[in-house]
Amino acid sequence: MIFFAGIADAIAPNAAHAALAAALACGLAWRAGAPTWLRRGRIVLAVLTAWVWLAASPQFVNRALIATEGPRDAAACRVEAGPTPPLFVVLGSGELWNPDGTPRARLDFEGWKRVRHAVAMWRVHGGTLVLAGGPGTGATDSLAGTMAAFALELGVPADALRLAGGSQNTRDDIAAAAGAIRAHPGPALLVTGALHMNRARAVAAKQGLAVTPCPSDWMQIPGLGVNLPTLLPHSASTGRTYPLLREWLATLAYRLRGWT
Repeated sequence: MIFFAGIADAIAPNAAHAALAAALACGLAWRAGAPTWLRRGRIVLAVLTAWVWLAASPQFVNRALIATEGPRDAAACRVEAGPTPPLFVVLGSGELWNPDGTPRARLDFEGWKRVRHAVAMWRVHGGTLVLAGGPGTGATDSLAGTMAAFALELGVPADALRLAGGSQNTRDDIAAAAGAIRAHPGPALLVTGALHMNRARAVAAKQGLAVTPCPSDWMQIPGLGVNLPTLLPHSASTGRTYPLLREWLATLAYRLRGWT
């Protein structure tokens, strides 16, 4: 299907519906005989339609992801050979709180991917995994503890794991791991998604920490050709537009707060 990935997507509300609805409203506003109240808002509708159309276009979203993540490079996570095994600093991702305000350490899919990638790198290079994430500092009340339990299941011994809890955001995560990074004489690699990497590295640099990027995954689609279907709004863009916009807003917020 041109606008939808399947029947379910055609029924469930998504970005493609929003783009098509905005385009229809804009068209009605510009036609002859449109109500005065609708004609008065046609400039706003035109701008809204253009934005929603772009935000739902696979081509635009993919190019925005490439600009934010950087070029996809299979060799982006390089570990320099040396006498000291590497330190992998894994940033957590997931839910920190229940609706009633009590702590809840629950990894999301992004968090699982980061741990799996760090473990895969550890199997090749050895070293230590520093797992960062709150809200608590222990094995059961923090993302760090949840990640450690997963790493143990994947075969990493307990003496190769370090918890850096008590954090609630990227800035706190890196601050919690800062002591381990500064004390480590060898290379320190930062493990997080490519979409999140630039902000995380900027935070580390602000705190005076030297880390090497080790992206766990990319959201961009390599080699996406320019053709009519990729220029039209599509329901599949919804799941990629949201984290992209969230990262843009978070990057702006961090700069305004002086965290990067």
